[in-house]
Amino acid sequence: MSKQKNTNTDQDIAQMVKHSAHQIWLAGLGAFVKSQQEQNQLFDDLVVEGEAVEKRCREDKHNCARHLPSKPQSSWDKIEHSFEKRVTKTVESLNMPSRKEIDDLQAQIDLLTQRIGSSS
Repeated sequence: MSKQKNTNTDQDIAQMVKHSAHQIWLAGLGAFVKSQQEQNQLFDDLVVEGEAVEKRCREDKHNCARHLPSKPQSSWDKIEHSFEKRVTKTVESLNMPSRKEIDDLQAQIDLLTQRIGSSS
């Protein structure tokens, strides 16, 4: 009789693990979709802003420069930084290794390969 209870418990645990794994998969998928939506929203916002500046420049052709940011590179850097920050946050939420972590791991593999090669 205890064997029957144990089997049911094992099946219950297996079912819970399966359900949890599916929930984790769904969370990861949701995070990916969310990051895509945010990227698309950022792009759409940039297009709207560009259209507004273009319209102001067309209306005031002689003074178009005053409608543009005084430091375009600084503005672009802010946009780029914001985008990189969002991508990094998304990658971290998916528990994906960073570029540095991959590079560090590759360096360790290279070192181990050298050690194995020199000891042979």
